[in-house]
Amino acid sequence: MRPNVQQILDLLVTTPAFVFNARADLLAANKLGEAFFSDLFADTERPVNTARFAFLNPRASEFFVDWHDVANDVIGVLRAEAGRDPYDKRVRPHRWALDPQRGVPRPVGCARRQTAPHRDQALPPPTRR
Repeated sequence: MRPNVQQILDLLVTTPAFVFNARADLLAANKLGEAFFSDLFADTERPVNTARFAFLNPRASEFFVDWHDVANDVIGVLRAEAGRDPYDKRVRPHRWALDPQRGVPRPVGCARRQTAPHRDQALPPPTRR
């Protein structure tokens, strides 16, 4: 992370501010951002990673009140990154989050999938959870 990015984050003193990459790594945060994600920073493994915390830490469902939404978002981000560069070795440690047969609950990662309608059919209205 460039020092000037951290300086910008540190100037935001009244709001949590943070920077993530496409692998769900938390790259930088200001003091309030670190406090906001204190449970993630409590993990000794670096870099701090939202995917690792969401799927492997037992406190995740308490920390993320909307855990299913967070899990779906994290899976979507990781799938997009894996699709962008399937040979990126930095995404491979997160393969467990991309495989629904490896302990991730079935609804997670599948909730937003819809089959493509026939061109003569209208799209169904979005459902709210």
